[in-house]
Amino acid sequence: MQPSYCLKENKPCVGWVQNYFSDCLCNINDEISFAFGFISLICWGVAEIPQIITNFRAKSSHGVSLVFLLTWVAGDIFNLVGCLLEPATLPTQYYTALLYTITTIVLVLQSFYYDYIYKWCKRRQKINPEEGAYGTFLAASINLPMQGNALKVGYMRLSGRKLLSQEHVTHSALGQWLGWLMAAIYTGGRIPQIWLNIKRGSVEGLNPFMFIFALIANSAYVGSILVRTTEWESIKANMPWLLDAIVCVALDLFIILQYINYRYHRKTSPSEYGNCEDYKEARKTIVS
Repeated sequence: MQPSYCLKENKPCVGWVQNYFSDCLCNINDEISFAFGFISLICWGVAEIPQIITNFRAKSSHGVSLVFLLTWVAGDIFNLVGCLLEPATLPTQYYTALLYTITTIVLVLQSFYYDYIYKWCKRRQKINPEEGAYGTFLAASINLPMQGNALKVGYMRLSGRKLLSQEHVTHSALGQWLGWLMAAIYTGGRIPQIWLNIKRGSVEGLNPFMFIFALIANSAYVGSILVRTTEWESIKANMPWLLDAIVCVALDLFIILQYINYRYHRKTSPSEYGNCEDYKEARKTIVS
């Protein structure tokens, strides 16, 4: 790759960042932005590993809503292609979307294996036709961004991407549309998991670290965008990704609070001990 040069700062871009991430860091804001983006990338890379391990140990994925995961896959695809098409998004946003797509697909395949194939081999159970229909709908919607030359054009834009402050960039209407669709899917996709927790009155089988890492990753994600530039043109172009991350932080925090409530608070609630006297005795036992 031909080395780029920061005209305003009169110095070359950071070499290894340009070579491996196709990004040009010219000043301290760029460097802090990249650091936030890299933290987000790492957190997304490990976010789903705790849940994958939990499913493997339990030989089940009953703690995670399948609709939640399937919705995430659709959102991942729209996120990935939207980042490719919209020049205003940062390279770390693209690599985060790519990594998260891979890990989510692994988690979905694991869920299908334990909840359907594994059970079918043991009990000869059939797949729920309603969930199969929902999966077909999501699979059809995922194919929408793949039509035409979207990926090819997006890759060309990624390889030749420059900051908005360096040159005028024409925004992608399709990239923006996919970004907003991604935001709607991601934010709405957490509702099935929240409802599943409420419906069961339990978080058994759910690993909270998946949502803790997601919360950290989304927070760093927002920082990477806002620190890089305060120009409204760039902020406006990144608005779908910004709003998605901010709302998801709130929803992930709510799921974490659900986990604390169901896992710890309700374990010591009076209703589980029949009356207040039994509850007091149980509390004394726990303290001692």
